[in-house]
Order: sequence, then structure tokens, then C-alpha cells
Amino acid sequence: MQKLAISSFCFALFVVASAAAEIPVAFLPKAPTIDGVLDDNLSSLPVQQFAAVEAGAPRKLAENRPTYRIAYGTGFLYLYIEVPDEKILTRDRAYQNGDGFQVVIARPMEDDAPTREFYVLGFTTAPQAAAPWQKQFVWYRNVDISFKALKSAQIATSTRNGRTGIELLLPWGEVYPYHPWLSPAIGFNLSYVKAYGEKESVAYFVVDDGHIQQEQSPRCYTRLRFAPATIAEGAQAYAVLNQNHVEAGQAVTGRVAIASAGAAPLQVTARVMSGEGAQLAQTRETFSTGAGVSVEEISLPVAGLPAGGYTIAWDAPVQTAVPMGLSIVPPFDAEQLRARLERVSDRISAGTLATLQFQLESLEDSRRSLKSYDVAPDLRLGTARFLDDLQAAEQGRIATRTGIERRAYRSKIDGTLQPYSILVPALEPGRRYGLLVFLHGSGEDDRAGLREDLLADGFIELAPNGRGTSNAYTADHAQDDIREAIADVMTNYPIDPNRIVLAGFSMGGYGVYRTFYEDPSRYRALAVFSGHPTLGREMVGDDQPSFLEDKYLEKFRGMRIFVFHGGKDRNAPIELTQELVGKLKALGADVEFHYVPDKGHEAPPPEVKAAFRQWLLRVTAGSN
Repeated sequence: MQKLAISSFCFALFVVASAAAEIPVAFLPKAPTIDGVLDDNLSSLPVQQFAAVEAGAPRKLAENRPTYRIAYGTGFLYLYIEVPDEKILTRDRAYQNGDGFQVVIARPMEDDAPTREFYVLGFTTAPQAAAPWQKQFVWYRNVDISFKALKSAQIATSTRNGRTGIELLLPWGEVYPYHPWLSPAIGFNLSYVKAYGEKESVAYFVVDDGHIQQEQSPRCYTRLRFAPATIAEGAQAYAVLNQNHVEAGQAVTGRVAIASAGAAPLQVTARVMSGEGAQLAQTRETFSTGAGVSVEEISLPVAGLPAGGYTIAWDAPVQTAVPMGLSIVPPFDAEQLRARLERVSDRISAGTLATLQFQLESLEDSRRSLKSYDVAPDLRLGTARFLDDLQAAEQGRIATRTGIERRAYRSKIDGTLQPYSILVPALEPGRRYGLLVFLHGSGEDDRAGLREDLLADGFIELAPNGRGTSNAYTADHAQDDIREAIADVMTNYPIDPNRIVLAGFSMGGYGVYRTFYEDPSRYRALAVFSGHPTLGREMVGDDQPSFLEDKYLEKFRGMRIFVFHGGKDRNAPIELTQELVGKLKALGADVEFHYVPDKGHEAPPPEVKAAFRQWLLRVTAGSN
């Protein structure tokens, strides 16, 4: 119900904002200098307005809005933002809390409805971000959190005459496969977040979208109208593949868009490279070009290549900038594989069977949902892994692994297959291991929950899925999932039931409080990293526990708790954790509190990680 409401609200906002015309985008034959100052030859770029401002903004900030200018080249999108203030504040997660901005590049839908195919890119304008990864990265890709670094983007800020200029040069390859000459249309949105006061911020939008920062939500946009390309001499080109994943033996083709100053032959070379960078094959085509832009087809020489991961490198004048991935995946016949699995079902453990059944279902779901432009390394590797494990079962062997594995169990609650991730060291015969249960944050699933750098010797680590990415471990049988995942791990691994420690980051920190409140006898100790004591009420509803209220805290009396929080954290304000730590200590809980003033909503620094590992061994010592 909540996700439907979000989608509908986004659509309503979009209808209001969509009256704006398409945004004109000028062509630049070469990339500008990126130093935060608008080049003299770009002064004629039209000044564009932010159409909407966040409700509640002070009048001065609402009226005195930033502006932006936009242009493109064969290999890049260019953006210049001008802020009528020379004071730039460095906040944790500045793209949310100021000063920073978000760029949406999207595939428009029919009737310009909100889209589920897009990139949301996050940028920090200050020269030094609170954490390096916050400077420039992919925040969301097609409704899911990404956090992939934008390695080849360039951003610079300059302040003068009471105003701040921000320049961004974004290679098209960072938002593959979008390109003005090869995409039917491109949607765009831009939100600048201005920090002011001690903690306040205000967001400006090209298209008002209250859910631009939220996972699992479609995005609003307006369309870009690209000016024709005109170059004075030579030719420039850009290429995409028509499919970035294929089964072994299938053909791979691509399209090359060529902007030429006049009629002339143009040679284009594509090289197929191994994951280690060795050239495996190449193709060379010569195209006859005329003035303007033409689009040509090209076939890539992949016949005979085995399943694996490859990259495609293009010679000049193709301006891709970012390596182009290609996966060749093993053949896959779901019904045949299901029949093979059924034949060995009575010869393998229930845990192994549930895991293989879940893997097969996940592979089928992945293949159905993949877009042609998805490189799909997880599908390729997952298929190979499943086939290896199935063959091991057929041969009477048990496929055992150390390291990270994703397993599943069949729930006693509703019969569904539910996943969890686990990190297993090399197991010593006869030894029992402690279990660190780590709850993932909002927008993530169990695959992002494991924290290898927090694990001490003698422990196995479990990351439950909680049956959702953003339920604060309060809904959708999330608590049942944690209990059942722990039970499955204890069935399949040598776990000491007296050494189970519950930990979590961000939303998972609230999950620690909530899970212990539900089941206090199970856990030896608790650890909360950048947690939010009241998050359940904010994410789910007022009927959820707030762990700042004394009536919910009695069960924590005498409990051993490790807490880390950064002083610059605006997503889970430090003041809330400080208040809770005070209440817990007054109640008699044994709290080890690590407060790091210059850290934001992020993982702890190395010295805190080391302190946690020592704490973990200390609080679990002496069990049988």
C-alpha cells in the first residue's frame, strides 16, 4: 500500500509540473574546461529556472533560486549550476542535506508517466566531501540503490562576486545506454539542495518530485530536446551495444552514431577484451558518412567465445570513455533444470534443497526482468554457480564453500522460499562458532548486510533479508524472517547458541532495538551503528515503538550494547542516539559508546572497527 501511494503521489506531482516545455540542449563540439567558471563561449547558453521549491522554504531562499544551463557533446552531458550565495556548506550526504544536487537521466514512458527506468546521480559541491564516495556516484538505478562511483565524471566549484558556480561534465558512458543520437528520448530532472542555518536545507526542482530520494519509486522528469550536432571538421562518434548480455553462441550487434562535417569514409574498430584486458578479437568497419548525424549497425566477433565477462573497446573517433561490458551467459533451460533438481531432492539436505530451489527461481526472475542493456554479471556468475552445485548434488557430493554465500530456507510461516546471506570461515572440526547477526540498512537487502571488516575470529556472520528493503524490521514478517534465518543457520552450521550477537547499520540499527525488544532471551549482546531510535514510526506508522520512550526500554536493563555514531550524521541525528545512550546507561545497561565528531551516516573508522572486534570477543567469552 505504501509503495502504491508513493507512485500515485509522484504521478500527481508530475502532472502538475509537466506543463513545462521540453528543455533545449545546445550542442558543443568539444568539452568545456571544468573549473567551476562558465567558459566565455558558453555565455549564450540559455539560463534555465528551477520550477519548484520545497514547501516551507524561507521566503528569501524561495524567491532567490539557483539557475542552471545545460548542453551536450558527442561524449558528454554538460551542466552549469549557479547558486546566488557564495557560502557552500559541507554536510554529510550533501546531495540530501546540502550543499549538493541530484541529476535524473531517464527513459520517458508513454504519455510521459513516471518511469522506473532511470539513473539518479548524487553530487557534493564542496571540494572535500564528508566521505570520498559522496563526491559523485550513482545513487539509484532503475528504482534500486546502486552506490556505484562515477569514476570519469568531472565536477568543480568556484565562488566569486557573491555567487557560486558549479560545473559538471558527465560522460554518456556513465549513464549507459542513454545518448541523444541513439535513444528515442531522454528524460531529465535536477534537484539542488541548499544548506542553511545549523541543520536546515531546502530543495529546488526542475520537475517537482517528492520521492526523488527514495528507493523503489518511479521518477518524474521532463524531456530534453537536443539541438542538431554541427562540427567544423572531421567526425565524432558514439556507440552502444544492442544487447549487453547473450547466451553462448548468440550474435552481438551494436549501433554507431556518427556526426560528420561532410561526406567522407570513416573507419570504426571494436575490440573484444577479456576481463584481464587482453584482446581476444576485433572487427573493423568502414562507413560512408555525410554531413550531420547517421546511425550505422556493426557486428561484433564473439562467435566461439565461452561464457564469461568481457569488455568492448572502441578506437577513435568513438567517444565512449567508460568501458562497455558484455556478459556471455551459460545456456539455461529452467524446466530441464527443475526436473534435474527434483530427481536429487531426496538425496540432499532440506537446507541445500531450499537454497538450490531459491537460486533457480532467482535466475528465472532475473532473466525475465533484465533489460537489453544490463551486463548482468550476477546472472552469469549465479548461473554458473547453480550448475556447479546441481552437478555436485547429482554426483553425490556436497558443495561446501567458505566465504560469502547466499542461502535460503522454506518458511514455516507461509511456505515461501526466503534468502539470507552468510559469511563462513574455514571451519575447524569439533569447534562451535559464535554468530554475528547483522541487519541491513534501508533500500538494501541481505546481500549488502554482511560486514566482513567487523567480524572477529571464531564467528560466522548472518545477514537476514527481513523480507524487505525498507520495512524497519516491523512489517511483512520481518521478525519471523530473522528468527527463521537464525534457526536455519543453526541447523546447518556449528553455532554456539550462547554466543549470538545482534548488530545493524542505519535502519538495521533500529532493527536491533526492535528485534531485541521482540526476542530478548536469544542475544548475548547488541551493536548499533548509526542507528535511529524512532525510525519505525517514521517509516511504518505511529503504532511502532519509539526507543526514546521509557516504556520500551525495561528489557534492555543490564544488556551489553556497543554503539557507534558520527557527529555529522543528519540522516539519523546524533542527538537521538545521545539521548538513548543516556537512558540506557541510567537503566543499568552496559553501553560502550563511540562518538566520532567528524563522521556522518557511514561505516565507522578503523579504530572503532578494531574496538568492536575486541568488544565482540570480550562480551562472548566464557560461554560453553
